[in-house]
Amino acid sequence: MRSVAVIIATCLLGVAPLAGFSDLITPDQAKAAVRAFEGDPNLEFSEVVLSQDADLPQWTQWQEYELTQAGTPENVDRSWMVDAATGEVTSAYYGDAVPDGDPSEDPVGRLTRDQCKQIAEDFARAKYAGFDQMTFRPDEGEWGGYGWKFTWDEVLPNGASTPNGLRVEVNPVDGRVQSYASFRIAPFTPAEPQITAEQAIDIAVAAAGITELLDHTEPELGTSPEGTWWSVLVRGPSTPGEDLSTWYHVGINAVTGEAEVVTPADMEPSPVTRRRADKPQAVLANDVPKSTLVWVRDLCRKLPGSSVHWLGKPGAVLTFGGRTYGVKPGSQTITWNGGKIVLSRKTVLVNGRLMVPLELLNILKSRAGSPVRRPGKKAEVRTKTKGAR
Repeated sequence: MRSVAVIIATCLLGVAPLAGFSDLITPDQAKAAVRAFEGDPNLEFSEVVLSQDADLPQWTQWQEYELTQAGTPENVDRSWMVDAATGEVTSAYYGDAVPDGDPSEDPVGRLTRDQCKQIAEDFARAKYAGFDQMTFRPDEGEWGGYGWKFTWDEVLPNGASTPNGLRVEVNPVDGRVQSYASFRIAPFTPAEPQITAEQAIDIAVAAAGITELLDHTEPELGTSPEGTWWSVLVRGPSTPGEDLSTWYHVGINAVTGEAEVVTPADMEPSPVTRRRADKPQAVLANDVPKSTLVWVRDLCRKLPGSSVHWLGKPGAVLTFGGRTYGVKPGSQTITWNGGKIVLSRKTVLVNGRLMVPLELLNILKSRAGSPVRRPGKKAEVRTKTKGAR
């Protein structure tokens, strides 16, 4: 039996090519896509909102319908996002599957992590067209406070992550899916890297002007239609002879070796600590000094083409540069379809607003699979933040 996602693709994509914003599906077609996704022809909606941005490179342009189910309490939201060009349902949130009360730091529920992972995989296979044909790499799962979260990201044979991927969260008590978020771009021919991870570190050090490498994160390789890039974070003395150090985010073209550097100016310089005099050890981002908290909505305004989808208790889904990030209140970890980002401090809810460390801005820019913007470069920002806290 064909999956729901394949049926949707056949019904909505097989009629005629959708070449541009002038060819977007209608609100009624978006409703039909969600009804097919859910297998419920009688599903009704209280709101259908279209958001779009055409002022970006073609592959990062987004145009989406957000649909909210009618007849549900305000605090038990059920909503979906539909790609307005392809008709694919890209995310779903089932608020009625999220337990009441505060999140639990430790796993609860009668279902084990492995049982929840199987539920998540079955759901992903049914909803994401071509799931088994993608070179997806699954993670082991992460406890999200209300359920188990599992991600799959596409990793090419050369180790490069693409923007394609998805995440599913499962209720461990009754096995219901709590949320689904996915991203898909048109097929492209990725540029093969000519620079190794070791060379990327050397280039990052030189580009940042570091006289002594104190620490670094493991370089991560990503690819998109805009190119193939290494992303690495390096730390060196702020000023030769002083006992303070600074972190630098560096994005490196994996073909040409060209680098652009972003200095996280919101972070205070940290004391110089040397792990080994002969060879620095790779470190996690939580060794970075703590940075200022900002409203996630304000952070998105600094990221052209970003979008935020509020999921209620589990937090929010932030999409930028072809990647989907899960942002949970009270967590120091940001999950994405490729791994985890450990921040210098936890996210918090303040007067109903989700506050995140400002360092996340530079981290997301450096992982976007495109050149990192230098300080001072400005771009028009358009964000879809309906319902974002």
